[in-house]
Amino acid sequence: MPAPLRSLPPQTKKRKLAHTSSVVSEIKQLEDELSSAIKSNASLNKVADLLELIVGPRGEALQPQELSKGIYSLYRVFTLVIASGKLSIQGEGAAKAVKAWLWERLNGYTDFLVLLMKDEEKVIRVSALQILFSLQKHLSSAQTAATDGASTSRPEFHLSHFRKVVSGLLLCPSRSASSDGVIDADVLDTFYETWFSVYDDIRWFFLRESVGILEKAPATASKNLLSILERLNTFPTDKEELNSWWVAELGAKPPKPKKTSANEDSDDDDEPTPNAEEEDDWRKFFDEPAPTDSKKAPSARLHKLTVHQSLHTLASHRAVFTRAWLGLLPRLTDASAAVRALNVMHRGVLPHLTRAVLVMDWIAGWVDGGGSVGLLA
Repeated sequence: MPAPLRSLPPQTKKRKLAHTSSVVSEIKQLEDELSSAIKSNASLNKVADLLELIVGPRGEALQPQELSKGIYSLYRVFTLVIASGKLSIQGEGAAKAVKAWLWERLNGYTDFLVLLMKDEEKVIRVSALQILFSLQKHLSSAQTAATDGASTSRPEFHLSHFRKVVSGLLLCPSRSASSDGVIDADVLDTFYETWFSVYDDIRWFFLRESVGILEKAPATASKNLLSILERLNTFPTDKEELNSWWVAELGAKPPKPKKTSANEDSDDDDEPTPNAEEEDDWRKFFDEPAPTDSKKAPSARLHKLTVHQSLHTLASHRAVFTRAWLGLLPRLTDASAAVRALNVMHRGVLPHLTRAVLVMDWIAGWVDGGGSVGLLA
């Protein structure tokens, strides 16, 4: 006898749909209350409630649809917080405590998004990456606005947030203990096609920050960086090509750098600057030798440039590109990775290095090893 037709879904599915509807409603209610609180300068304690629902233990049971709504709800709340200036407000006492509390909540959200770049669901992975980069823009613009009117006012790039993004792309941490640590193809494609190959500021900062992360990272991080760099088939060859900025404020023309004359001792008498971020010693390694002909025009030294000036200087882009490859190549110890690097070396790497001879030791090492890789080298 055939089973009777069912007019209702199984009870388990009904309960699941009811749970989803309940969670989504709770998310929306908390977001609405927080949006009103931000506008009226009321208490933001419910930020913790929304975070607990999405990021805390309760979040582990969320369905992909619920999780997606949750992370976007938090994104909208935090962009309102950023725009309100509450993360950059000056003051002591209660104001300082609220600011620290909000930063702690935002950092927790950011760390969670980094983990979601290795989620099982593609839509969650890509959404997490997109939100992280949107936050990068909002945080950088707010940081710039906070310095407006100051004697040292300049465009800012929120570095601590970006370091988390770079770390997530290279180290690929995950909520799952069984993660392979390899960047997923959809995350790689989205990052490369949307930001890395398009925006000069993103490419410059990514190349600069990736080297430090590799120093204490597992082998998979090096292969993840290789997966990104081997795709780079265009690179600026003229200063006029430096014209695309994810953080719009960085596109402003920087002040002209101080010129260094041919007979000036540019290193020994330097005065220390208060911002170590803008005086990275590694840049001295990539400076071209000072001209010996006194008739040659003076030029700015790379290590003398501010970050803003560096972003608008072609030689600086070549320097961070060179440094990234020099940091990566010694870590490519297996033949398959070496072959991938060698395949792009002549067409996409050597023409853009500050000095091609810098990678010859690595290439020579594979030549000496012989075999098919040696022939390719």
